[in-house]
Order: sequence, then C-alpha cells, then structure tokens
Amino acid sequence: MSAPTSLTKDPSRSSINGASSYLSNVSDFKIIESTLREGEQFANAFFTTEKKIEIAKALDDFGVEYLELTSPAASTQSYNDCRAIVDLNLNAKILTHVRCHMDDAKLAVQTGVDGLDVVIGTSSFLREFSHGKDMQYIIDTATEVI
Repeated sequence: MSAPTSLTKDPSRSSINGASSYLSNVSDFKIIESTLREGEQFANAFFTTEKKIEIAKALDDFGVEYLELTSPAASTQSYNDCRAIVDLNLNAKILTHVRCHMDDAKLAVQTGVDGLDVVIGTSSFLREFSHGKDMQYIIDTATEVI
C-alpha cells in the first residue's frame, strides 16, 4: 500500500521542509546546559568541587553559553561550589535553579551568578497535593521574586 498522494506530493507536509522553518531561528537559539544541576539528581551521584570546576571549564571551552548549577540554597556546599564556579570568570553565563522564594533568590544573587531559573509548581495537581497554594498566591510570589 502506498502513501496517500496528498502526503507525498505536498512539499509543505514534508518533515524536512517543515523543519527548515524551525531552523530559521537557530541563530537566536540558546541552550542551558544543566549537567552541574541534573547530574547529581540520582542515587549516589556526587561531584566534588574540583570535578564541578573541571566540568564547568570543559563546557566553557566547548562553547556552551549557559551553565545551570544546583541551587545554592540546597546546602552550604552547593553555595560554595556556585561561588567557586562564578569566580572562574568563564565566558559562559552562570545560572542557578531556585525555588520561587525570596530567600532562595537573595542567596543565589549573593553568589554572583548571572541569572536565576525560578521554579514553582503551577499544575492543578501540585497546587492541590504538593504546596497547596492557589494561582493568585503563585502570581504574587513570582512577581515579588522576579
């Protein structure tokens, strides 16, 4: 059985032609590399400060534009590691992932990072079963933190 004529003869339906419109913006596209945050989020995973510095330098040498680090609010070690990587003065911009809480944001800013990735659960499931906050609270808190 062959494909319907409408799929094979219409160039706008081609996945290759469709991709080109997405690729037209590739020069504006930025990637946030999160190995130094996500890489420790499984059982028995741990990077020493020295290993984090080695990874950050390697990613910077590779040309990564944004490095995302573990929240400095997670622990004193995470705070110190964040400061150590900021102090490397890499070409990459250093970001950190923080809860949408003013104390977390202030602590992160103290490390000298270039930016924050602020997270707060907004799904109806999280609002009901996790943090229990309503949308107005979320909006007000995010507005204050940002």
